[in-house]
This record gives sequence, C-alpha cells and structure tokens, in this order.
Amino acid sequence: MIAEEITLELPYPPSVNTYWRHARSRHYISEKGKAYQSKVFEACLGYLKFKKPVSVKVQVWFPDKRKRDLDNLWKVLLDSLVNAQIVEDDCWQCMPKQSIEAMGIEKGGKLVVRIREIENAV
Repeated sequence: MIAEEITLELPYPPSVNTYWRHARSRHYISEKGKAYQSKVFEACLGYLKFKKPVSVKVQVWFPDKRKRDLDNLWKVLLDSLVNAQIVEDDCWQCMPKQSIEAMGIEKGGKLVVRIREIENAV
C-alpha cells in the first residue's frame, strides 16, 4: 500500500560532467551543481521527508535534439534530492525502485519526478 506520494517539476539538470569538479585529488560540486541543488531544495520545501523506502519515477524532457545519456543526469538528480532532505539516501535500500523515461523535447528541458513511499520493500 502506498502511504505518501509527491510529484515535483524540476528544471533540467546539469550533466554529471559539469556537476562535479576535481582539483588536487579533491572532488567537489561545481557552482552549476550547487545552483541546481538549490532549485531542487526550493521545490521540496513544504514536503516532509520520506521515512520509508521509495520508488522514484522520472520523466525527462530534453532541452534540444542532441544525443544525451539518460544516466548522465540520474546521479545529479538523486544527489540533489538527498541534499534537499526529501529522501534519506539514494542507496538501493532507500530507493529500491527507480525508473527514468525520455519523453521528448521541450525548450529549456525539464524533469517530472514522482516519489512514492512503498510498503514492504526489500
């Protein structure tokens, strides 16, 4: 039985290639990445943190017709949701069901993210 569900409309994220930066054996989130995390945080304001495992379903509208890898934006999104404290972690125990689907092209791009609490997870 589903206890709780939210749907978020989020901006298209930066690619994982521009999200992370590396300098002198140090890894850190870029300014672009921090800005995206802030937008996700704002979108999550007013929602309570999920306490049980969740399923995450993402629909993606790309900003243009260039070839892109769906998995390139997945980590950025999940890390941003954890940073926003809407979910505890993005490990498989906390998110045992994850899916992502390309929907087409829309100017600027966007993500529609549905997070559902699930009972009797793994």
